[in-house]
Amino acid sequence: MAENPSDVVINMSSSRMCEDIARVSGKKVFRSKIGELNVVKKMLEINGSISGEGNGGVIYPKINVARDTLVGIALILELMAKENKTISEIVAELPKYFLKKEKFTFAGNRDNFTQKLMGIFKDASSVDTLDGIRFDWPDSSWIHIRPSNTEPKTWIISEAKDEARVDLLFEQVKSVL
Repeated sequence: MAENPSDVVINMSSSRMCEDIARVSGKKVFRSKIGELNVVKKMLEINGSISGEGNGGVIYPKINVARDTLVGIALILELMAKENKTISEIVAELPKYFLKKEKFTFAGNRDNFTQKLMGIFKDASSVDTLDGIRFDWPDSSWIHIRPSNTEPKTWIISEAKDEARVDLLFEQVKSVL
């Protein structure tokens, strides 16, 4: 089903900032599993105009359907020219978040671990199990716990407007390891 051709696709661990910016423009953000292929598939499925991952990989189908750093640079330069602003001025206008990522070795039972997380984070406003488990709250904070696709590790990724909130969410996850 084709959505608005200017809707955006990002992966489950990309910054909430993407949603904030899209919302101001009246666009919807769709999330996919982590991995370029997953992001591209979702972008093609919804007929999105741009997608990417938190690592800075921009996918712009007008040019190609692969991560392309040069396209990302070109889009930034175009924005700077249109807005007649420096990169510092543009960055200063962006929403501010604190992001923390950490990986750890997990040898326990994933189902038990997930149930413990569900108990700890029962106040979350949404829970998404598309890729690991992600908890979101109305204060724009979130935490995503997922197994790595490339090594025998588990990732914890969290973001909030307050660094203390990120640290608290990490502590809560680590308390059940």
